[in-house]
Amino acid sequence: MNNISKIYIFITFYKFYATALIIVDNIARKFKFKQVKNAAATALKFASEQMGIDMEELSDRIVPDLGFDIRGERVFDYGERKFIVTLTPELTLQVQDESGKKFKNLPTPGKKDDETKATAASKEFKNLKKQLKTVVNIQAIRLEMALSSNRKWTKESWVKLFVNNSIMHKFAIGLVWGVYENNALTHSFRYMEDGSFNTKDEEEYELKDGMVIGIVHPIELNSDDIELWKEQFENYEIKQPLEQLSREVFIVTEEEKNNKKVERFGGINLNGLSLLGKLTGFGWSRGSVEDAGWYCTFYKEDSIFNIDVELKFSGAGVGYENEEVTVYDLAFYKAGTVSTYYYTSEMYKQNILSPDKLPKRFFSEILYQINKATASKTGTNENWKEER
Repeated sequence: MNNISKIYIFITFYKFYATALIIVDNIARKFKFKQVKNAAATALKFASEQMGIDMEELSDRIVPDLGFDIRGERVFDYGERKFIVTLTPELTLQVQDESGKKFKNLPTPGKKDDETKATAASKEFKNLKKQLKTVVNIQAIRLEMALSSNRKWTKESWVKLFVNNSIMHKFAIGLVWGVYENNALTHSFRYMEDGSFNTKDEEEYELKDGMVIGIVHPIELNSDDIELWKEQFENYEIKQPLEQLSREVFIVTEEEKNNKKVERFGGINLNGLSLLGKLTGFGWSRGSVEDAGWYCTFYKEDSIFNIDVELKFSGAGVGYENEEVTVYDLAFYKAGTVSTYYYTSEMYKQNILSPDKLPKRFFSEILYQINKATASKTGTNENWKEER
C-alpha cells in the first residue's frame, strides 16, 4: 500500500470517527431517556480520555465547518455555472451566482450544465442544509450550557473555535464576551464581523496571550453596561443567538438566606408531563422512584460547582405524568447528597447549602431553569405548604 492510499484511509477514518462523535455528542445533550444519555456521555468520556482532553474540549474539536472557508463561503460547481453559498449572520444560507445575482435556493440543473457535476452539487446542497440545521442546534445548546455553567476558554482555544471556524464565528459575533481573572470578570468585549474587537463604548479592544475568556452573564454587568451593549447590537442589527443580555436574573432574597430553601415557585400548578420535559431538557433527572413507580422530586448534579439541587413537587407516576402537579420547594446540597437515596432527613439537613453561599451565576441559572420549566402554569395551590 503506497503512502497516498494510507493517507486516504486515515482521512476517511478520521471523518467517520468525527462524524460519529458529533452524533454521540448530540445524543448526550438532547436525548430524553437518561440511560441513553448516560451511555452517550460515557462514550464521549472514553474518547476524550483516549485523546488526553476533557469532554468539552473534545466537543469543540469536532465542530465541523461543513466545507465553508474562513469567509463563510462555499462554491457549488455546475460546470458551466458556479454558485457561491454564504453563511448569513443568522446562520442561514444565501445563494448567488458569479455575477452576484441572488437566488432563494440552489437552482435546478439546466441543459447547459455538466450533468454529473450539477447533480452532485445539488445533492450536496440538500445535505448541507440538513447538516447545518443539526450543527446549529447542537452548538446553540452547547453555548447555552457554557453560559449557564460559566465555562472558560484560553485565548488560543477561543480563537481556534470562534474565529477559525466559520459557523462558530457567526455565533461569536452575536454575544458579549468577557475576560476573567480568578473567575471574576475584568473586561467585556464584542467580536466584530471584520475580525476586530471592541468595548461597550465602541473602543478598539485587543486580545492578549494568556487571557481567559467566557460568555458574560448579565448578573456580572450593571444596568448601564447592559443597555450600552443592547444599543450596540441594535445599531448593528445583530440578533443574539441565545438569551444573554435580556436573560432574567435571580438574586437570593433575605427570606431565602434564613430559610435555606427557595419557596418562590411553591404552589405553582402545571401539567406534570410539561414539567418533566422542560426540566429534562435542562439536564435534570427524576428523583428516587418509590413503590408503584411514584416519585416526587427532580434533581440535578452539577459537577462543575459540586452542588446537588433538588426540586420537590406533589408527585407523579412514571409514565403517568400527564396530570396536574404542584411545585413545592427547591434546595441545594453538597455533591453526592441527592443521589444517595438511603440518606436520612437528618443527613439532608447536615448537607444543605444556604443559597447566599452559592455562586451568584449558578443560583441565578438554576432559578432561571425552574422559571422556564413552570412558565406554562395553570394556576396556584395556596395550600401547598400543608400538603407537601
